[in-house]
Amino acid sequence: MGANAHDLASAWGTAAVYAPADWLDLSKAPSELPALEALLRAMPDDCLYVRVTGSHAASGSPRRISLRDLHDLPGRLSGSEGSLHLQAIHLDRYDDGCAAALRSFTECVARVIPEVVGPRTSAMLGIFLSTPGAVAPFHADQEHNFLFQVMGDKHVRLFDPADLELFPSEARERLACHDVHVLDGYDARMESRAHVFHLAPGTMIYHPPMGPHWGRHRQGELLVVDLGHIRYARRRADAARAQAQQAAARGRHHSDAGRFVSGARPQEGGGGASASTRVAARAGGQGIAAARSARRSAASARR
Repeated sequence: MGANAHDLASAWGTAAVYAPADWLDLSKAPSELPALEALLRAMPDDCLYVRVTGSHAASGSPRRISLRDLHDLPGRLSGSEGSLHLQAIHLDRYDDGCAAALRSFTECVARVIPEVVGPRTSAMLGIFLSTPGAVAPFHADQEHNFLFQVMGDKHVRLFDPADLELFPSEARERLACHDVHVLDGYDARMESRAHVFHLAPGTMIYHPPMGPHWGRHRQGELLVVDLGHIRYARRRADAARAQAQQAAARGRHHSDAGRFVSGARPQEGGGGASASTRVAARAGGQGIAAARSARRSAASARR
């Protein structure tokens, strides 16, 4: 599998790397816009996210619109009426070619990362269609993500998932409990911490859960297609999110040690985050270790 497979195994869950693009076979999947549009219009609304985007990383949450309101999708994607970002998820459920691509890709990944075929892991294949110059704002995801560029190109800036200054504990809880992906703490001065990846056609990158990132599509391209947007998520994350939402409804929140407490808010820089990812679990473990150390010190003082 070459050096890229080794790099992926070393980086899994902790860092972004280029991934072996030849693992993804899209020969049976729709890749031309007419076929893609027909597939997207046949899919349910809860699998489609059409957003009017801003012009920079700190643009905040994009405005959502419906695909049904876009009668001329090719014309709209030309950028003549402003930036647009269309995301569709679970293409593998609605197209046999996409399902075959996801199966074969997962088999390749599983040779170095066996957990992707475990009973607690789910997978999906999605797509991004973007206008020239469109910006995906500063945000984070809970899943392991692969991005494969089909057409056009862009630069993606990825940050360390363990950086609690860029992605503090409260923002991690909003993502885990309420699925709030867009982060409001972007500062251009932090760009020196970014790892910049250039996605040209035929290029694939992997980026880990909870890693803040943003991207800009190159001006002058008629269309940007990221058909190989593949996510691996632990199924227990859904259960954890439901538990957190129920607790929040009862007036309780995550503590820094990752437990639920009444009437308390997490401290900035604390470790309490989503237990659904390795990075967050590791950060939560730091909070737990600190709490245990404090208890031991208190016990010694009582003696």
